[in-house]
Amino acid sequence: MLTVTIQDVGAHWRDYFERVRHGETITVTEQGRVIAEVRPATESLATPRPYGLCAGQFATPDDFDAPLPKAVLRDFDL
Repeated sequence: MLTVTIQDVGAHWRDYFERVRHGETITVTEQGRVIAEVRPATESLATPRPYGLCAGQFATPDDFDAPLPKAVLRDFDL
């Protein structure tokens, strides 16, 4: 794994992204602290999941989108 500064990324981003494209992970630092990790993207599912996969397995209550009680909102500082 390669570690580079944010300034290096700004100056040579094409080179670093080419390395990522070939499978390498790059850690980006700023003032000695890690601020990002750039890695190759993972492949998405070959086929999308079918719509309604869980149909009939649970019920949505009639008040699902009703406002929350004030006590619950208070607990979450909302």
